[in-house]
Amino acid sequence: MTRGALAITIALAFAISVGPAWAESGFENFVTCSGDKLMAGERELRFVSFNIPNLHYVEDNMPFDQTNAWRLPDEFEITDALCSIRQMGGQVVRLYTLSVRKPDDNRAVPRHVLGPGKFNEDAFRALDKVLEVANRTGVRVIIPFVDNWVWWGGIKEYAGFRGKAKEKFWSDPEIIADFKKTIHYVINRTNTYTGVRYRDDTAIFGWETGNELQCPPRWTHEIAGYIKSVDKNHLVIDGFFTSVLRDESINDPLVDVVTTHHYPKNAQQMIEQVRANRERTKGKKPYFVGEFGFIETPDVRRFLDMVVDEGVCGALIWSLRYRSRDGGFYWHSEPFGGDKYKAYHWPGFASGDTYDERNLLKLVREKAFAIQRRRSPKPAAPNAPTLLPIADVSAISWQGSAGATSYTVERSKTPDGPWKVVGKDISDAELPYRPLFNDKSVDVGETYYYRVKARNSAGTSKASNIVGPVRAHQVTLVDEMIDYSLMQSHGGLSLDTKSTRKAKEDMNRVAGSRGSFLTYKLGAQGDFCRVFCFFPGEVSAMSFSASAGGETFAPISASSIHYYGGEGEYGYWKPVLYQSRAIPDKAKFLKVEFTTEAQISRVEIGYGGAKSLMDKRNIKKFEDSTRKELSENILGFWIKYCQDDEHGGFIGRMSNDRTIIPNAPKGLVLNARILWTYSAAYRFEKRDEYLQIAKRAYDYLMRYFWDREHGGAYWMLDYRGNPQDDSKEIYGQSFVVYALCEYYLTTGDSEALDKAKKLFRLIETNCHDAANKGYFETFSRDWSPADRARLATGDEAEKKTMNTHLHLLEAYTNLYRVWKDEKVKQRLAELIEVFATRIVNPQTRRFELFFDEKWNSTKEVISFGHDIEGSWLLCEAAEVLGDEHVIRRIRPLAVKMAEAAYEAGFDVDGGLFYEAEHDKITDDQKHWWPQAETVVGFLNAYQLSHEQRFLEAAMLNWEFIQAQIVDNKYGEWLGRSAGQGEPDPRTLKVSEWKAPYHNGRACLEVIRRLQEIQRQ
Repeated sequence: MTRGALAITIALAFAISVGPAWAESGFENFVTCSGDKLMAGERELRFVSFNIPNLHYVEDNMPFDQTNAWRLPDEFEITDALCSIRQMGGQVVRLYTLSVRKPDDNRAVPRHVLGPGKFNEDAFRALDKVLEVANRTGVRVIIPFVDNWVWWGGIKEYAGFRGKAKEKFWSDPEIIADFKKTIHYVINRTNTYTGVRYRDDTAIFGWETGNELQCPPRWTHEIAGYIKSVDKNHLVIDGFFTSVLRDESINDPLVDVVTTHHYPKNAQQMIEQVRANRERTKGKKPYFVGEFGFIETPDVRRFLDMVVDEGVCGALIWSLRYRSRDGGFYWHSEPFGGDKYKAYHWPGFASGDTYDERNLLKLVREKAFAIQRRRSPKPAAPNAPTLLPIADVSAISWQGSAGATSYTVERSKTPDGPWKVVGKDISDAELPYRPLFNDKSVDVGETYYYRVKARNSAGTSKASNIVGPVRAHQVTLVDEMIDYSLMQSHGGLSLDTKSTRKAKEDMNRVAGSRGSFLTYKLGAQGDFCRVFCFFPGEVSAMSFSASAGGETFAPISASSIHYYGGEGEYGYWKPVLYQSRAIPDKAKFLKVEFTTEAQISRVEIGYGGAKSLMDKRNIKKFEDSTRKELSENILGFWIKYCQDDEHGGFIGRMSNDRTIIPNAPKGLVLNARILWTYSAAYRFEKRDEYLQIAKRAYDYLMRYFWDREHGGAYWMLDYRGNPQDDSKEIYGQSFVVYALCEYYLTTGDSEALDKAKKLFRLIETNCHDAANKGYFETFSRDWSPADRARLATGDEAEKKTMNTHLHLLEAYTNLYRVWKDEKVKQRLAELIEVFATRIVNPQTRRFELFFDEKWNSTKEVISFGHDIEGSWLLCEAAEVLGDEHVIRRIRPLAVKMAEAAYEAGFDVDGGLFYEAEHDKITDDQKHWWPQAETVVGFLNAYQLSHEQRFLEAAMLNWEFIQAQIVDNKYGEWLGRSAGQGEPDPRTLKVSEWKAPYHNGRACLEVIRRLQEIQRQ
């Protein structure tokens, strides 16, 4: 491609990304020096712009419900940042440094430098993307190598890699050699997006030795010389920390550019310092101001006027943050900004009025063009925003548009319109890390489509993508604590807008102490409440109560989730989210009381859900959606992608993107679950392809897994089908019985039933605990007791587990369904009794999970997925047993178990949390299998109780599954939700544990139950 053609291509791409006002981009020349001037080819380069410290590395990802503030930016975020700079007239930005692993980092924190000569490819790919977008947008980038300070890891960590003190960084040959390895790696890196080596990339303005380094001149001289020995193209900038230039930096022939930082209490002093620095560098060396800030707008004007008039090469204000991929902006309160200054957001918003954001940004734009001797052009209308997936009408967010000042939210009942404006002049910089819009004007039970338009002084964008249909399950009151106007009453509270960094950048909170309270009046029947709290000291639970008349309040239960990741470098407070679905039917008032010093940052109260009565049309849509999911996305996936044509049976493991993991072992549970699923699917719908998969699974099970000498099935095979673990885990044997019975029901194959009977007798002979009831769980190949309960937790003290007994329960249920043997009946009845009297806690109506030999609980853990799964499996077992006394006993228990999961584990977005202890959520992840069991469990609870909330919950959960668990890109279901339907890369699509069993069975159960509901 010729240079002219390349320039046209880049210009077109840039015009698409930032609008018609900026259709030129790309660089023909490196930045060079000519005396005291910076040059871009034959043109002098002077600039007024910003530091964007998180352009390549985010330290401010601070949603309330996340504990790790660090992540890597994506293309949208980088593009928003650099397009904002171009719209302001900026030509140069400065990053913060390359991060370095710290000793106390957890595995979730990405860093660039992991050790001497060890680097994080993912982190550098983000920097690759920065440079790719910089070339596309026409903004040059300054890259400092290392930090003097603690925030991201720096000189202390380099020294620490070698077990040496921080001060040794400047003199120790080994540490200096380590640092040079980083320089060499970076300069010689080839960009994975452009194919250009960094040393050949004209988008790089220059290399800065570091950020605010307190280094001796000899160190600077050595490092500058090394940089130049590796890279002949780029400038070297001295990263020494000073406001008054030192002579050694001005006179060092290996330093190309000098710079200073200024955060003055007296702006006039800064002006005089920079003027004097300029005088000292005239005719010698280019000089620019690398950082300045935390001064009033009139002082910024005086300072920038001096910069422009005195011939200073440039000035970079601290600092700009860009939009987040999750909606809104990243925020950063400045610890040294006097609890006033925060990072700036282009083009300026009312949320920044305390530090005059809008006027300051107008001024910077004016001076950015003035220093280029250009007149400021009129702004262009913004590009269309991107509307993000919507799980609830109270939480609508979008990826905003560079230069947009506000947004219009439109709603329709069809994707084709007509469109009604439901939100006008909405800012995406109003609330840090919150949903951007709450649609309070919905009719509960209706479904809607949404789109968004961006606005600024130049006009309105085209409409965004359309998202929908979205069901309005309730109306939600959202109180952001800006004032007291939404409260019915309150006492002992004060509004707090200070210390926002400690409170995850939340700008508005109410502070209270023991006895303080706030009360809300409900607009209709309350569905849930959520209260977002911060505790500066020790955590003491908030107290919740409800009242019908507003005078006498009765306590209600609430679960808590703690999101504390440590106080970090900023002294973070402890975030705790309280949630309750236990609001009584007749309650009209809800009260929250403090039991210690704390702050509340947000309250959400959902109400009116009882109005959302699902008529038969809605239930039919629910059924149709489930039927389509089952056949097209679940069963079809395993048929198409998961058969092992080389070694037989099915592949052992597959990553989320359908990459088969070679030579992976093959688990018994996986194979048995496939056998059950496709046998059941064929009984449901007589499709030959389902029967063929069932036969394939049965044949492989009998040929490779079945132990012909001792009976039963091996726990694990290698990829060729050889036994890799020949132990007899009752968990796995249970699924074999379960699957063989289903295969017999499907095919009538008596051999399958005979094998199930034989395995039943083996389990009863070798594994049953006659003294205490229940079953021991782990055995050797010959059915002798194994030394440890490996499957349960890895703890040898665990003799019995709920999980194994639950799956043995479903196995014996299926066995008694096809074989009315008296011994099977006795053992099935015994298992039901064990659950009712030993495993279900009579106070909490939840499963205990781990036990000793005599059924004493050994760990206080709540598994919401197992609770809701067990609630309907116990009912099924009782019904197959056919004992009316047992049925009458189990059905109310099942409703109570579903109610307990609903009140403590069911999130307002429709997902089920994973685990808890003492009503404190300890794992708030949304794994795929608990969601599958949730939709069945709530439908079962509705059929038993006829309580509308359970039917609504099942629908809400199914919509959550469709939005955040179903993998619309690669097929099947994600291992767990990472929010917005993003896959968690650590989870597998296929594994020893992940099969089409939970979700396939859920779809079959949902279809059957919805058909029954429609017939009623």
